[in-house]
Amino acid sequence: MSSLAIAANAFAAPMIQPVLQHQLALDTSVELGRGSISLIPLDDQERTIVAIAATFDVSKYCSATSVIVSAHINGFAVASPFPAFVENHGADGCIATGVFQVDLDAAELVHPGAFIGQPLNVTLTYWG
Repeated sequence: MSSLAIAANAFAAPMIQPVLQHQLALDTSVELGRGSISLIPLDDQERTIVAIAATFDVSKYCSATSVIVSAHINGFAVASPFPAFVENHGADGCIATGVFQVDLDAAELVHPGAFIGQPLNVTLTYWG
């Protein structure tokens, strides 16, 4: 199992209007040596939703057609693992991408004080 982790410099908005104010902070992409993670606010009238767009690059030969990816924000699992389909593979490695959509309001109800108004620390774990 491998892990790709970042601490995104974004704060979850306490309600819908501040999402627009925080859009510049949330629309952040962090480039890593072997991948990247982007937080993208989604337009929704009732919920605070962000998308986690993830790309990672495995440096050794990869013959898999997909890998399984799971996401945690601030230490909590925020979505079920999903298969990220490998876009290309060969002797140099493989690249896979995937997108999680996370309802931060729902996550805050389950874990009060963990998301709204807090820095969003995103960890992606992948295996396959």
